[in-house]
Amino acid sequence: MLFMKFPDLEILVANDGSTDNTLQVMIDAFGLQPITRAHELILPHEKVRGVYGSPAYPQLIVVDKENGGCKADAVNAALNFSRNPLYCVVDADSLLEPESLLRCVRPFMEEPDRMVAVGGTIRVLNGCTVENGRITKVDLPNKFVTLVQTMEYIRAFLMARLAWSHWNMLSIISGAFGIFRRDLSMKVGGWSNDTIGEDYDFIVKLHRYLSEENIEYSMRYVPEPVCWTEAPEQLSVLRSQRTRWQRGALEVASKNKDMVFNPKYGRFGMLAMPNNFLVDVVGPIAEMIGYIALPFFYFLGILNEATCWLLLRSFSFLAPSSASAPWCWKSSNWRAPPVPATYCCWGWWHLSRILATASLTAGGASWAGGNFCARSKAGATCPAVAILRIKGNIWAKPT
Repeated sequence: MLFMKFPDLEILVANDGSTDNTLQVMIDAFGLQPITRAHELILPHEKVRGVYGSPAYPQLIVVDKENGGCKADAVNAALNFSRNPLYCVVDADSLLEPESLLRCVRPFMEEPDRMVAVGGTIRVLNGCTVENGRITKVDLPNKFVTLVQTMEYIRAFLMARLAWSHWNMLSIISGAFGIFRRDLSMKVGGWSNDTIGEDYDFIVKLHRYLSEENIEYSMRYVPEPVCWTEAPEQLSVLRSQRTRWQRGALEVASKNKDMVFNPKYGRFGMLAMPNNFLVDVVGPIAEMIGYIALPFFYFLGILNEATCWLLLRSFSFLAPSSASAPWCWKSSNWRAPPVPATYCCWGWWHLSRILATASLTAGGASWAGGNFCARSKAGATCPAVAILRIKGNIWAKPT
């Protein structure tokens, strides 16, 4: 982040109650010293224990606070200390292309009065070569689970979000990489800590506020900026991640159910929210029924062998990432994996969505994979501030 190509960049690191020596490692690595920094107290967050600055890196500010239990609390704390009109939220375990910020702020320059949020492309880091915080070689993962996720990310970002962006109906800008207006964030009360899908909830909250206030606005997805993030390599970890995502989506759907088919919220209420309800609430049940019914109908003789294999091939290629699947398998010297492998992998994912839906419906209190909520997060303000949340020792070897 310190070496991003941006003319006026300020980085705020929120040490979110780490229990190891993360803060001390940062103090030693960057020569941090206690400072006094004027800030606002608009957004709620846990108590701030201290603020540090670096004489060697004047753009670096570290906010040491008590653990808030989620990313939203750390982002709110950093927003109170930020001073710039735009901020960029980035996961602490992610890497940005050097020119990502420059490209991502362009929509704000083109539509300064209307643009409120911009999201960028997220790519899977697994398989790539990283040296000194930079991607030196782009390659594909050599494990099937991460390869499928690579294809899924390509489909989701370069197809689905690009289409929703064209109609100004983006429902989510990934918490791994997105730029937002600070003034609007303050007006809507910042990031909510009452949901596990804080990035999804925040975008819906912006749509709600701007529609209710009759403010013309735009949200855009920009495919050029790239943020690289690590994807789970084990099915158990993937299941925990997707369970968390599903529960967050269900919480947001329940919290904003009044927006569904509500003309007050324009196209977002009439098209985007019903689509989200269909995909997030009805989708898991319908998908799981399909996974169970397909082999059941085959053994009953309702589906002939040709039709069954055609549907299985659809699961293998269309479900993960449409037409990009053959290219990825060919580029990584993979043969197309056996159909049952893809079938079982995606069946496992949809099963986790079903379990998350059932658990939330039953009022379950414990989050499957809840440790993801306490994972390190990051954010930045454009033209000048980056906010980094740290919980745990991610600075084992300072660079």
